[in-house]
Amino acid sequence: MSVNEIFEAHTKNELKEVFGVGTAVTLNPINSITRKNIKINIPPISNSYCSMLKKNLQDIQYGKEQDIFNWIIQV
Repeated sequence: MSVNEIFEAHTKNELKEVFGVGTAVTLNPINSITRKNIKINIPPISNSYCSMLKKNLQDIQYGKEQDIFNWIIQV
């Protein structure tokens, strides 16, 4: 998704949630985005997709859920 699409969704009041994904932090909610001199704030949501996905991934990482995709590799 491009930055233009994010700003357009915000303008149309269609932007519900933004989060980043990475190997170190898994998933992390983003509460604001600034481009040039325009800043949009994204209010936190309870029961967000970010928190649900993060919990599911961490449950797989810690062996609380089955790893049906074989993502876990023992080193």
